[in-house]
Amino acid sequence: VCQDPLYCYRSYTPRAINVARTVIGWGHYSISPMHPFSFVWHFGDYPDERGDTSEFLVLNDINDVGQIVGYEGILGRAVLITAGTVIRLSDFRSSADAINAASHIAGSVYTAADGESHLFLYVDGAMQDLGTMSGGDCYATGINASDAIVGWEDRLGGTRAFLYANSRFTDLGSLGSAASRANAINDAGQIVGTAGPVYGPSRAFLYNNGTMHDLNDLVAPLSVPLSEA
Repeated sequence: VCQDPLYCYRSYTPRAINVARTVIGWGHYSISPMHPFSFVWHFGDYPDERGDTSEFLVLNDINDVGQIVGYEGILGRAVLITAGTVIRLSDFRSSADAINAASHIAGSVYTAADGESHLFLYVDGAMQDLGTMSGGDCYATGINASDAIVGWEDRLGGTRAFLYANSRFTDLGSLGSAASRANAINDAGQIVGTAGPVYGPSRAFLYNNGTMHDLNDLVAPLSVPLSEA
């Protein structure tokens, strides 16, 4: 029985799921959106709430051995949660956004030298600064078994989906629109995301073998277009 009606109603935003059907994400109380919490939900259980109003955790991804990445605090510091222990990856403003089965982590870190958020790859206790694609803030969304990283760069005129692999950035395009964002990559190197005008309807895309495809062209006609993958 809920003892405090002010905090009985909650909104949950799931972020990732692993092979054990453990779901991680964040949420807030309906009456108090400024009181966020993170959660870890194991199939069949009630969510396990974590966090408070100050140094809360935001959880972004989980791998198949149960390691979780995200960031902590109002200002944001990238963290890895493993075996119940929270490990801070950087003392700078940063976020750990994706983790693969080898525990390699992709994310973004603010760099005071140029005032931009750089892409990073964290491997074996060391953070590698991968820079930016074209000078804008870069944010990671996915990493595969080969350490290929996808995400998006925030630039003047809109965002741009990118792939970072073999020590270089690749601009994935935008289906002829102003903006795009890559959301995930699998171990075959296929990438999904969204592309469209800065303000207006977007189209889901599949990037495969060097070409960005409108996902709506690859499926039977739908009454409502697919806007994001």
